Amino acid sequence: MPCLPAARVAIADIGSNSLKFLVAEPTGNAAAGGAWPWRTVADLVRTTELVRDCAADGTLAAAAMSRTVQALVELTVATGIPAAALTAVGTAALRRAPNAAAFVARVRAALGCPVRILEGAEEAAYAFRGALTGRAALVAGAATAPVVYLCDVGGGSTEIV
Repeated sequence: MPCLPAARVAIADIGSNSLKFLVAEPTGNAAAGGAWPWRTVADLVRTTELVRDCAADGTLAAAAMSRTVQALVELTVATGIPAAALTAVGTAALRRAPNAAAFVARVRAALGCPVRILEGAEEAAYAFRGALTGRAALVAGAATAPVVYLCDVGGGSTEIV
């Protein structure tokens, strides 16, 4: 079994309208089924409106990029997360933006952290997995696996799984 990180980690979900920032730490207790046990330390959201004033082709406005990078820096500093412990992902706005590389470069310059732009199917898979986390007790003892649907409505895309 892989080792758990010894310290806190964070994930930043950079969306079209909001920045979600989750900080977690391992609890040190092994969970059934091999799931890693985590404790949420902070679950923060900032409205950044990355797509506000974007061009018709999806080009992000400089002010919107600055606003979003500033919020990411503020949350990282406020939670004491080192850049090496931060995973940042971008969704629909960055998938569509012709200048997404410029935004990614701004984040790297500000924090030393890369931003990985998720494909739509990958974003949907993470949303589905997250929605089912901790829900095993709901289906324990069921004769057949339940049918589960997920609809993730975001600011720039909707994923249905």
